[in-house]
Amino acid sequence: ISAQCVYPELKKLLPKVSSLIELGCGMAAFAKVFPENGIENITLVDHPSLDVSNCLIREGFQFIPCDLDNQLPDNGLKADVLVCT
Repeated sequence: ISAQCVYPELKKLLPKVSSLIELGCGMAAFAKVFPENGIENITLVDHPSLDVSNCLIREGFQFIPCDLDNQLPDNGLKADVLVCT
């Protein structure tokens, strides 16, 4: 499912979304739609080997390296929406 389809529906349900966490972000193809729509607090979580320079979001995000096969981030992350595709 494309984030371009999901975002308008999400905005209807949660009109005050201001932050997003994407677990297993890869190149951040899903999360990319959110900063394009004014959501500036983006946290991307993926394996430490991920080269974030290849992410489709170019700036304004936080990257947390985490091997999601063996653990979840343990730093009290909070956001309005958590995405894991």
